[in-house]
Amino acid sequence: MKKLPLKPNGFTIVELLAVMVILSILVTLGFPRFRSFTARQNLNLAQKDLISKLQTAQSRSVDGLKVNNQLTVWGVRFQTEKTYFDIFSCPAEVTNVNLYKWTCTGKTSENIKLPPGVVITAVSPAASGANASIIYTSFGTSKALFQSDTGTVILDGLNNPATDVSITLSSSIVTDTRKIKILSSGSIEEVP
Repeated sequence: MKKLPLKPNGFTIVELLAVMVILSILVTLGFPRFRSFTARQNLNLAQKDLISKLQTAQSRSVDGLKVNNQLTVWGVRFQTEKTYFDIFSCPAEVTNVNLYKWTCTGKTSENIKLPPGVVITAVSPAASGANASIIYTSFGTSKALFQSDTGTVILDGLNNPATDVSITLSSSIVTDTRKIKILSSGSIEEVP
């Protein structure tokens, strides 16, 4: 009877080291791309979330949603170089359809944190570093107001037809931005 030679089971140390080297190269090359992909996805998510919250404030105002049974304006407040924004409501008092005032100490109803690495870098036409709010009213006709440290602009498509507001979101990880434009007609859209 002839004995068969034993075959070694398993891998040699050289084969294991080769696999480890190949895996480490793949991980090293893939991680920056994954991080860049994640940062861009966070920008897209922030853009869509901000549009949704602007539409929520617009809808609450148009629907006449009242707070404590009082006529209310709804808005979204921004500060540049911040990683959050607020949806707020303010009591309003109508003097007539086109003249209205509100006392806006700004009761925040929602504070929304942006995804990691995303920051609001510009709200125009406001100056850099300024506080800015988009305020929706429904006194007679629906209007959007852009209020900043530099003044108030009524976005009704009539008095200031050329005035649009744009909000820029940037990533601290990749050199990429996303913009949102609020047209003078009140429409909200993504800017490619």
